[in-house]
Amino acid sequence: MNFKSENLRKLRNQINYSQEFMAELLEMEHSSYNRLENGKQKLKMEDIPKIAKALNKTHEEILSELTGWSLNNSNHDNAQNNQNLVINMQDKDILLSLLAEKDKLINEKSLIIELLQEKIRVLSK
Repeated sequence: MNFKSENLRKLRNQINYSQEFMAELLEMEHSSYNRLENGKQKLKMEDIPKIAKALNKTHEEILSELTGWSLNNSNHDNAQNNQNLVINMQDKDILLSLLAEKDKLINEKSLIIELLQEKIRVLSK
């Protein structure tokens, strides 16, 4: 995936994390994270949720900040006219996959909430 590696560095620096700490959070070697941040290694889609969690942001926010993609439909006409915004089919598939994963996580969390609410009702009796 094409991303702006300098934006990853900027986001990390905003919360005062070291490269070593980010690498640990992302479960990768420091040297691999360094190459990622310096644009010498490609960003893997499986790293997006980890980066989002580490930086306390949504997957969509991370994608937007790291790629420059506008994920807001209200600017749809402007985005179409912007020659810098090019999303190929592979990137669309990746975004759809991430959105599906997000929906799956929301459903799982909702189920957990329901189970906990039921447990509270049982224990309250």
